[in-house]
Amino acid sequence: MMRLLCTLLLTGFLAVPLPARAQQMCADGGAVGAPAAEVPGKPGEFRRAEGGVACLGGKPGLRSCQAIGPVGIGMDREAVIGRAGEPWEVRPLGKGDIAFHLIGTEEKPLGYYVVTYLQDVVVGVQATLASPAVDELPVGLSSVRPGQVAQRALDVFGAPKKVCIGGGSDGEVWEYAPFPLSIDMQYGRVFSIKIFDPEADLFGKTAAAG
Repeated sequence: MMRLLCTLLLTGFLAVPLPARAQQMCADGGAVGAPAAEVPGKPGEFRRAEGGVACLGGKPGLRSCQAIGPVGIGMDREAVIGRAGEPWEVRPLGKGDIAFHLIGTEEKPLGYYVVTYLQDVVVGVQATLASPAVDELPVGLSSVRPGQVAQRALDVFGAPKKVCIGGGSDGEVWEYAPFPLSIDMQYGRVFSIKIFDPEADLFGKTAAAG
């Protein structure tokens, strides 16, 4: 099971933006729909706002809202292990590495975290369903959890800036650029959520620029 999940991760949706995405096609995100309800927010959560998304309360900037469940941008490796458990595998990626943490149990895997580190500090977090058969993860970003219907993401974050297909995803990737937030949609549901530090130089400035 763990090896299968790793294979799916490395051929699909990673927790940081790669320098280039092969054969990816994108279109304006407004066509996916519009918010249908107001979802009350609290400090430390993102909510849709004019021009994109906004981080409610907390410290200036986005950092205080950049957490999926107990794992957030800027945490150190030991803090993540204390909250998400030991990773089942760690692999190099660019100038850092990625760690895979199970959500659920080996007998009943619900999903997994992919945590990206640069110098032992978290610069990317992704939470993904183990399979479409899983109902919903117990963790999410700003009241949006993998497994929930796409409308939930629209109500909380608004329409994405663009929607892309290809590039390793089996569904649609909703990108909220310039905000460091992406959502992988499959079968009309949130399949994976990704946040990242846009200032992290994981691949080197030359690679990122290319």
